[in-house]
Amino acid sequence: MKLLCREPDKLVFRLSKREYEALLVAVRLRSHLPRQARSITSDTPKEARLREAQEDLTNALKEHRQELSRWAEDLLADPTRCAAQKGSGYQLTLSASDSELVLQTLNEVRIAAWEKLGCPNFETGDRPEISDENFLCFWAFQVTDMFQGTLLAALAGED
Repeated sequence: MKLLCREPDKLVFRLSKREYEALLVAVRLRSHLPRQARSITSDTPKEARLREAQEDLTNALKEHRQELSRWAEDLLADPTRCAAQKGSGYQLTLSASDSELVLQTLNEVRIAAWEKLGCPNFETGDRPEISDENFLCFWAFQVTDMFQGTLLAALAGED
């Protein structure tokens, strides 16, 4: 993924066919990598209103994540924002708000893959053993890292 153009409210990238397919697969993995439930309290809420609030929060987050995934898939299928180019590549045009939503979507996939890998601390050298069962999660973690890094660099003004 290469930055072609940066304007105040627009970023234009060139993606090879393989990069486009990898981005699309990563976005679609979101529905296959459920996030771990997080409690609003440190233990299981005993009060009915806290249990209801926890359930409401869990449902709202699930719905938000599904909307993000649908939006990202729609963006990648939109020929005005993600146009197929001669030579089998794609030109991806993102507004500032599109960029933020793409980052959120990729981050959801990345976090879900990281959780599925057992929440390893890569910074301290904690690396899970790669197996047939976790290879897809490791791949998703790496691919989302690459796309997020490129997008964040472009947003920061780096070429």
